[in-house]
Amino acid sequence: MASQKQNNQLNEKDTLQDLLFVEKEMVKMYSTAITESCGNKVRSAIKTGLTTAIGDQYAVFNLMNELGYYEPAPADKAVIDKQKDKFEKIASAF
Repeated sequence: MASQKQNNQLNEKDTLQDLLFVEKEMVKMYSTAITESCGNKVRSAIKTGLTTAIGDQYAVFNLMNELGYYEPAPADKAVIDKQKDKFEKIASAF
C-alpha cells in the first residue's frame, strides 16, 4: 500500500508544471475580469492582482528554466518578423 501512495505523489517538475499552469490561468482570468469591470477601485484591485500573477508566473517559469524543466526553443527570426508585422497591422488599425 505504501508504494502505491508514493506513485501518486508529484515530483518537483510536476509540481512546478502545475503551478505554472495555474499562474497562467490566473493571468487569463484577471485579464478577462479587468476588461469586464467598471469602477476605478475594482479595476485597481484587479490590476494589482494581474500584476502579481504576471510576476508569479514569470518567477515559476524562470525557476523551471534554471532547473532545466522548461527550455524554450529559440524562435525563428522569420516567425518573429511575421508576428511583429501582424501586431503592427492590428495596432495601426486603432
